[in-house]
Amino acid sequence: MKKTYQIGGMSCSACASAVERILKRMDGVTSAQVNLVLEEVVVEGEDLPAFADMQKAVEKGGYQLMEKSDAQMQTWPVKGMSCAACSASVERILKRFDEVEDASVNLIMNNVTITYHEKNFKAWKEALEKAGFILEEENEEEQVVLDIEGMSCAACSASIERVLRKKDGVLQA
Repeated sequence: MKKTYQIGGMSCSACASAVERILKRMDGVTSAQVNLVLEEVVVEGEDLPAFADMQKAVEKGGYQLMEKSDAQMQTWPVKGMSCAACSASVERILKRFDEVEDASVNLIMNNVTITYHEKNFKAWKEALEKAGFILEEENEEEQVVLDIEGMSCAACSASIERVLRKKDGVLQA
């Protein structure tokens, strides 16, 4: 059996090694591998100990063992924020939704990163609009590079750019 858990409280490779040692000492655990960057540990064994027992052992060592979240994270632009109180309001409104695990506003970038289990953009947008904020959907822009043969002067390139800009969906050429 193989299980992946989140680990909190690690700051270096020595911490990662300590977590691995703690878990490997437990009956039923044959392997424990920590990924410091992802803050995860993969525990393997035939008959793994109960989660609560592993959690208690890891906490004794000064770290936190948590069930791995299945949440997704996405960032959207928000208009109408001008101060820390505004950003706190946006976070508070979004965190009221059951499907939202976390909401974190970056006031300088005028966006919010929402960690959620189920995307409910329409409801989030409506709730924020009632408070005077505008949650915008990101336009997914794609850049395409084309090789064009037969151009001989600046007038040729200007002509091609003009024709491409007239096409639906083209923002810039």
